[in-house]
Amino acid sequence: MNLLKKYGLTFFALLALTVTLHGQRLQFDVELKAGGGPINVANADDNMDSNIDHAEIFPVQGGLHLAITQHLAIGGFYARSVAGSVYYQSGSSSTSNFSSPGYDVSIESLMYGLDLRLSTGRAAKWRPYISASYGKAEFVQEASEEQPYSLAASSKLIALNGGMMLRFGHNFYWNLFEVSGKYLPDRIFWLDSDLCIEFKTGFLYHIRLKSK
Repeated sequence: MNLLKKYGLTFFALLALTVTLHGQRLQFDVELKAGGGPINVANADDNMDSNIDHAEIFPVQGGLHLAITQHLAIGGFYARSVAGSVYYQSGSSSTSNFSSPGYDVSIESLMYGLDLRLSTGRAAKWRPYISASYGKAEFVQEASEEQPYSLAASSKLIALNGGMMLRFGHNFYWNLFEVSGKYLPDRIFWLDSDLCIEFKTGFLYHIRLKSK
């Protein structure tokens, strides 16, 4: 188990224990989101594969947050792609002798880490929020006929997120949209920038554990 998972789980458990010892009722937010979008990719001067056109990744993300107050929550997220492709323009790749009229190669992504969320109160019909995340991102480009080998890369992940939730009933929220700006400081093979943008939508359910 890597350090992020190990110490993240430990911190989350200690935080929950602290809230319990202070006599507060434990409250959690469970969320599920999906989305994606185009990813900023390298141009001919900066990238090892100069004929890359663009890339798309479509992740599904789960999250669990401990609600410290109505406005503050801390927790973790885990996102894995369900589909993704890198699209190559016509011509031969600088890393392959194969020449084609254009093709796409499957890619997979995995992102996980911790985040801190600030929002309006749970009673509000419209509930805007912002959050900051820290974690790790991993990418794998699968082998294909055009490129008969896999490529893999990973990076630290720092993200700022903002979105809007709409309340249905007492504990259920529809996350209408979320926009995430992600900073990846370590070199990824088909990114020409450290920044990329992601769009998601989903649902959140608030759980309040009964006190004894």
